Amino acid sequence: AVVSTQSTGNAAGTVAASSSLDSTIKLWDLDSSKQIKSIDAGPVDCWTVAFSPDGQYIGSGSHSGKINLFGIESGKLEQSLDTRGKFIMSIAYSPDGHYIACGGIDGIVCIFDLATGKLLHTLEGHAMPIRSLTFSPDSQLLTTCSDDTSIKIYAVQHANLIGH
Repeated sequence: AVVSTQSTGNAAGTVAASSSLDSTIKLWDLDSSKQIKSIDAGPVDCWTVAFSPDGQYIGSGSHSGKINLFGIESGKLEQSLDTRGKFIMSIAYSPDGHYIACGGIDGIVCIFDLATGKLLHTLEGHAMPIRSLTFSPDSQLLTTCSDDTSIKIYAVQHANLIGH
């Protein structure tokens, strides 16, 4: 079963990615409607995907609590970021490419610095799973949405809650 999709425009055309419960990420050329690559994201389910802003990587979140970053061209795992948490339900890259954030089934949000691979912030403002998160266009704010029926807005640099 396909559980997540995302598309991006790039110089070569428009590409979409799908993740599925069989632990694969598939890349699709939307101009031709053909699959162009299949990436083994195993050994556990690949639940969510997001393209990096430069279109060079695709991030995936899984039941293992890790964000795995795959090279689009190589199809290989390039980096793995460990949240030390639970099942990742949502991920997002910041538009400037400096950060990646993920939301877990446990209501925890993690923000990583992509240059160092270090966990910058762990946000515990939600009581239920994080279904969606997104950065503001200037990468300064992170909006999170949860099954607890709340939306929260955080300042990324200091992880301050600035709105809900």
